[in-house]
Amino acid sequence: DRAVGDGCGVVLFADTDTGCRLGASAKGERGMPAEEVGERGAAELAEALSSGTCVDQWMQDQLVIWMALAAGVSRMRCSEPTLHTRTAMVVAEALLPGVKFVLRRPTGHPAASTAAAGADASGKDAAGLPTRIEGKGAAADG
Repeated sequence: DRAVGDGCGVVLFADTDTGCRLGASAKGERGMPAEEVGERGAAELAEALSSGTCVDQWMQDQLVIWMALAAGVSRMRCSEPTLHTRTAMVVAEALLPGVKFVLRRPTGHPAASTAAAGADASGKDAAGLPTRIEGKGAAADG
């Protein structure tokens, strides 16, 4: 019998002192030692834990949908929004009347794009603080 894949994979998660759960994963390839796969996953999780965020890169786009459906304004601290996250924001704004998302850097300046306000590729500003996504939902308040 042949195996379905060419290697192994690892999925990791950690619960923080502040009640956040962050996750990471790594996929192996043919010939890659399992230890290297584990090290890649651990490095991704360590980066997520040190980021000061409450949402990892794998959960961002999932939460955007709920933010769009909620009443009032929702907020999440995250690393640089992924392409999936940015796409979910644009689609939600296009399909749901009244939905509006804004990326804010820790200085409080609205950012029209993820490249605005001096953030680096990690989504942090010069002070090392994470991005915040704010979303006004479509549901009626009250």
